[in-house]
Order: sequence, then C-alpha cells, then structure tokens
Amino acid sequence: MEPSLVKAKIQGSEKTPYAILFFMTLLYFTAFTVFSINRHNRFGTSGFDLGIFDQAIWLLSRGEPAFVTVRGLHIFGDHASYIHLFTAPLFWLWDDVRALLVLQSFAIASGAVPIYLIARDRMNSRWSPLVFSAAYLMYPSLQHINLWQYHPETLGVPFLLWAFYFAAAGRAKPYYLFVALTLITKEEFALTVFLLGLFVAVKYDRRMGAVTSIAAVLWLLTVFKILLPYFNPMGYFRFSQGQVVFGKLGRTPAEVVANVFLRPKTVFHALVNSVNATYLFNLLAPVGFLAALSPLTLGVASLVLFTNMISDFIYMHLFNHHYTAIIIPVIFVATVYGVSNLKTRRLRHAALALLIGSTILGNIYLAPFDASLKNYRHTIRLVKNFGNPNPGYEEAAYQAISLIPEDASVSATPFFVPHLTHRKIIYEYPNPFEQANWGVADENPPSKDVEYLLINMEPLPEEHRQIVRSLLELGLFETVYEKNEILLLKKSFNSSLDEKYPLVQARLDPLRHDLAVSKNDYTICDDIKSTEIRGNCFREVAVKTEDYNLCAVKIKSQQARDQCYLDIIIATGDLNLCTLRIESDVLKKRCQETLRPAP
Repeated sequence: MEPSLVKAKIQGSEKTPYAILFFMTLLYFTAFTVFSINRHNRFGTSGFDLGIFDQAIWLLSRGEPAFVTVRGLHIFGDHASYIHLFTAPLFWLWDDVRALLVLQSFAIASGAVPIYLIARDRMNSRWSPLVFSAAYLMYPSLQHINLWQYHPETLGVPFLLWAFYFAAAGRAKPYYLFVALTLITKEEFALTVFLLGLFVAVKYDRRMGAVTSIAAVLWLLTVFKILLPYFNPMGYFRFSQGQVVFGKLGRTPAEVVANVFLRPKTVFHALVNSVNATYLFNLLAPVGFLAALSPLTLGVASLVLFTNMISDFIYMHLFNHHYTAIIIPVIFVATVYGVSNLKTRRLRHAALALLIGSTILGNIYLAPFDASLKNYRHTIRLVKNFGNPNPGYEEAAYQAISLIPEDASVSATPFFVPHLTHRKIIYEYPNPFEQANWGVADENPPSKDVEYLLINMEPLPEEHRQIVRSLLELGLFETVYEKNEILLLKKSFNSSLDEKYPLVQARLDPLRHDLAVSKNDYTICDDIKSTEIRGNCFREVAVKTEDYNLCAVKIKSQQARDQCYLDIIIATGDLNLCTLRIESDVLKKRCQETLRPAP
C-alpha cells in the first residue's frame, strides 16, 4: 500500500472516535429536545418553574424590568442567576418558550465533549473516553433534570466541565471564563467553585486556584450583601420567612455554619438516614461507584452535597431534581480521574466494563420513562405522534389559548402558564385574587384587574372554584370558551376589577366559613377577610376538632379566645379546664356553672 494511503487510513481512524462522539451527542440532543418539547406540548410543564424563567428571560430580551408576575419577585431577587442576561438574546431568534427547552438539551448534551477531552488526556486514548461520554449522556439524574421544566443550573454543567478541562490543560484565560460563567449561573455554585479553586491549587496551579477560591468567596458576599437585597429587600430569604431549608440548624447563614460545628449530633442525624443513603446510591451506582476512586476530585462537590443532605427540603435529597445539577460534572470528572489512576491496563479495562454495565442498568432502572431503554416502544410512538395534540383536553386547551390576545393580562392554572408567559402580566391562579407562592411572604399583593382567566376546573380545590363561580355569578366575567372542564373567562366591564372585588370577597367569606367547618380545615379560614367571620371560622373548627391550640394561635382577641376555650370545654365536659384555660373571670364562672353537676 502506498504511504499516502496508509497515512490517510491512519488519519481516518484517528477521526472516527470524534465522529462517534459527535453522533452520540447529536442523538442525545435530538432525542431530549423531542422529549422535553413533547412534555411541554402535552401540558406537562407548569408556572413553577418553566413559566418563571420563561417570563423573566422574555422580559430581559425586551429590555424590560424582570419582575416575574408568575412568582411575585424580580428574577434577580430570587436567585443570582445572571446567566439569564446571556440567554435572553435567544428570544430574538425564536420567540417561543420551547427555545429554552432546546437550549437546555443542547447545554447538557455538549457536556459530553469536555468529558471526552478530559478522559482522552488522562487515559492517553481516543477510544476509551467514549465510554465516559456515553455514560454521561445516559446518566439518569442528568436525564431527569433535562426533562423537568427548565432550570439555569443545567447550563452550569458544561461550564464546570470546561473549567476542569482548561485547568488541567493549564490554559488560564478560558479557565477563568468558564469559572465566571459557573458563578453567575446560581449563587450556591460558588461553594463548588470555591472547592474547585482548592483542587486546582493542589493539583495544577497554586495561583490559579487561589484566585478561583477568593473570587468565589467575594462573589458570594456580593450576592448576599449587595445584589439580592437590591432586588429584594429581604435578601436571601430561604433561611427565614417560612421558606427555611435548614431549620434544624438555624435561620441565618451564620447560625447554620456555627451549628454545623456546635451541634454534631443534629448534623449526624440529618446526614445519616435512609433518604440520604438512597440519594447517594442513585448518584453513584450508575457510574459503578468509580467516582470514589478519586476522593480528592469528588470532594469538589462536597459542600453542595452536604447542604443538600442536611436540608429540610425534600427535593434537595432527590437525584432527579435540579439541586443535583452541579454535583454531576464533579462525579464524572472524579470517575475519569479514578479510572485513569488505576495502575494496570487490566484494571482499567475492568473498570470500563463495570462502568458500561452500571450505565445500562442505571438507565433501565433509574432513567425517566421516555428515555429508558426498556420503554423503547413508547419512545417510538412518542416520536411518531410528536407535534399532534391529543383530541379532547389538549385540543380544547390550545383552542382556548388561541383566543387570548398576546398583550392581555391573564391568570391561569399552573399547567397553562408556560404557554402564556411571553407577556408582562401572567399570574398562576389563584393569584392575583389570593396570594399563593407569591413573593417571599405574600407581600405586595398584585392588582386583581386581569382581563382573562384560563382555568382547568377539574383539579381545583373547592375554595378556588368558589372564586371562579363568584366572578361569573356577579357578572364580572363572562364565559368565552368552555370544553372538557377548561374555562376561558373574559372581564365583562371596563373599570378596574379592584374596585368591584370587595363584592366577590363578601360573597366568598361565608362560603369559606362553611367549607372550612365542613372539612375541619382551619387553613381555609386564613383566606377569609372579615375579622368576625374568620374568628368564628377558627372557633367552630377548633370546637369540632377539640383543638385548644387553634384557639390560642389563631384567635387574637382574649375574649374571643376564652369563648373558644369555653365552647370546647363544654363539648368535652372537662370541668378542670375551666380554670386552666380560661382567663376571663366571668367566662370561667359560666364554665364552672355549666359543667357543675346538679345537686
């Protein structure tokens, strides 16, 4: 064979792994774009969280203040995800929420490239790194995150992987670029970047690592002390205001950090339990636990992993939610480093075989339904029916959505919201009529003057159905479309609804009272505006449930509280409680006289 032909053949064989990598990445991107858009098209996404990010990014793309009416917060008062500023131009090209789903699939798929390059350099091979990239693309946690709404955290996955690659390559400028992009993806990513700096300082370049860790600390301080308070006066509110995620350890960052060291027993019990054991298993089993072979590398994820495991918020303990996103790239880099550290070729080949087997089993047993190998028939049907709404509910929903003007203000039930968020005012029902998941603590209630309501009546609790019925029965809204439990209502007068809403509230208060008492559910009483009716509601529920604490906590007036105690005591017949519970001498005497046995 001629030398030129031999050389061409060698060059072709050298390019083949890259072609396979490209094909795997393209296949993942195509498949998960189809899967995620299909879920959205079938109304499988909701206001929380896709609607929040979509409205925010759309507003930023229009140069508008990014106050998200789906959430009741400015987007940068919720999280320091300044990466939104760089994703906003996407809507200049394609003004559709699906653009974010495509972006998310692309970002995750692209992570296979730096993993391949890291493995190529560590393994000194072009073929074996394909195993790591394939394992990454089939990793169950990553696939679940890809299909669960849209979250900016997914963009941090390839950013961090590229940072690892350029750190190992000693290329400071692109390394710093991807470190910066990782930091602005979400505030808690600074914890991982801080440890990345320590890792780089120990492993590669002391100066580069020190700069990284210092930058992470300074960024976190800037976020907590300046940026979040600027957009939200309550600052980082997840330690307080009813949204506590570390309640066992404190209600401020300082308290939590201090109690980690001062209350080791509490920390131990928070960490060592079956929920966390399952969490760790689901993260590490799909890579055959090979990440543990490089504990120094795996330690880069330790702070985020630790905060997830001690949290009171159950979703932070689940492998299939976005709170795990920044841990995933560390697991794969640790897996590459761990396998490459094995001293013999035989051990490396055995580790790669273990990784292949674990990847396949992980996909079969842990992957999302659409992407699991065992459900390939479903996937084929999904692709064949892609883009065609199912008759009935889906067709009715799209018909109703088509009747809403693009600039109209709307309140919609959760699964309709992401289909309507390219507008300035879109609420997730029952907002704006009643605050639910609004702001930090339902502060600054919004105007009730919306033009359209798009409601799926079937899953609504009765108290929220009452609002819809009252608006219709009072003639404030009229029905524009109704089919398959889907209602589209339009405001039927020209003045502000805020002026007329007291009529609705006056109608709702006695209805809520009766509903709360019939269901023995005091939480419904909270929505009653009339002080008198609300107090009576709490008292009657307390008497029916014989709950003295409800009297004490919910009823503010001492006289009304004593009356609540009296009613329960009379119902239970416990004479001793007359003096133990009631403070008013008059009611105390009446209580004793009522219950004292006749002579």
